[in-house]
Amino acid sequence: MRQHPATPDDVALLAERRAALWRGVQQLSPHYRVPVVLRYYGHFSVREVADMLEVREGTLRVTLHRALAQLRASWQRESLLEPAHPAAPT
Repeated sequence: MRQHPATPDDVALLAERRAALWRGVQQLSPHYRVPVVLRYYGHFSVREVADMLEVREGTLRVTLHRALAQLRASWQRESLLEPAHPAAPT
């Protein structure tokens, strides 16, 4: 499938979302922020990050999962992300 070129509005929206994501990452406690930055911004593997932080890979995976859950909740509060499981209509 062929993608269409991004419109100026698409580019602006993407930049806004990236900035909001980075603000969310900065608000994480260091316990969560450091692994997120190394893994997703530094592009290190789970094994590499675990070695750097001297933790087991499983521990790192749990930490990343919890950090991403916090970011997801933050985005939902800011209405930047639709809930994963929308509430049933009443």
